[in-house]
Amino acid sequence: MIRRALARQSTRSDLSTTHSAVTLSFKPDMPLYPGLVHKDPDSDYGIHFPDVPGCFSAGETMLELYDMAAEALTAHRDLMRQHGEQIPSPSAASKHDSEGCYAVVWIPLEPA
Repeated sequence: MIRRALARQSTRSDLSTTHSAVTLSFKPDMPLYPGLVHKDPDSDYGIHFPDVPGCFSAGETMLELYDMAAEALTAHRDLMRQHGEQIPSPSAASKHDSEGCYAVVWIPLEPA
């Protein structure tokens, strides 16, 4: 099944809001984790997952960031399992402080 993931992007200079769409392929039963994207001038895009402490990634473009974020989330889950830990369930993005974020994105977690 193909769904579209929307990322809200706010520019700090004029506080305008735009939307960008990236097509992700995932199954309806796959959990979607909110990722908070940060972008500083002259840097790559960075992402962290508030529900999964210590899980973060980066990419030169937003498209690369989506791929790298999904890979980081899967690797983090696998490492937690190796240590006998359970990965936390995803929460609503509104639960987290996204003030100052470049975007909030939803990253699917592939089944183990």
